[in-house]
Amino acid sequence: MSPLLMVTTGMSALYNLWLAVMMIGLWVAQRLTKREVGIAVGDLGSYAIAVGYVAGIIGCVALGAWARVSVASARKPVASVGMRSP
Repeated sequence: MSPLLMVTTGMSALYNLWLAVMMIGLWVAQRLTKREVGIAVGDLGSYAIAVGYVAGIIGCVALGAWARVSVASARKPVASVGMRSP
């Protein structure tokens, strides 16, 4: 089981495994195709958009963190950035 799944649901791996079993059971009971469930191979353009989106979000977060450190280090020494004053 994915640790991310355990963090997002706040439950143990055993609970999440039970959810997966129930999902597969419903999929079989409803006789859905892989495509109807959402398991399908996409085209290259869709994968490029998905990877670009993730890279853009990570880039924005990194840029924001870099800008915050740059602004904070202009005011204080770098060693004291993020430390609280008593």
